[in-house]
Amino acid sequence: ETDVALSVNENDVPGAFDTLLSLVTSQKRVFWRLDGWSRTTVFAPTDDAFDNLFAFVEENLCLTPDQYPSWYIRDVLNYHLSNGVKNSDKVFGASKVRMLFGGYIFPDASNLTLQDNLSNSLGAPNAAIVAPFFNVPADNGIIHVIDRVLIPYLPPSNC
Repeated sequence: ETDVALSVNENDVPGAFDTLLSLVTSQKRVFWRLDGWSRTTVFAPTDDAFDNLFAFVEENLCLTPDQYPSWYIRDVLNYHLSNGVKNSDKVFGASKVRMLFGGYIFPDASNLTLQDNLSNSLGAPNAAIVAPFFNVPADNGIIHVIDRVLIPYLPPSNC
């Protein structure tokens, strides 16, 4: 899956996944899962999605990205991964999707969005799958590009 993300990042949408790829390569366990043979569905946030999250966290929690604990980054990345290959029909045909971090995301088939804990607790907009980048096949799974970072919980505040 990392090879596919690199290809999309270089050819289809240049620079769209620089942040995601940087974070994944900094987390060896996450990288090994995506680069190995484990069948995985990835909900891949764009750089714009990460920029929006970073701005929100800095404004509301007084944390810059370099202050995020490593364990928090790992938890957030694992909240974007689900066991098995789930194409969009399977994702949006379900009432919830279990994530590797634990917990669930809740698909809304009427508008191709995903509700996470942040949209539940803070009223943030749901994450939308970015067309035409859903059901992007990879050797060991499938990738769906999304426009917002899914959040299992907010990092500890520095304010």
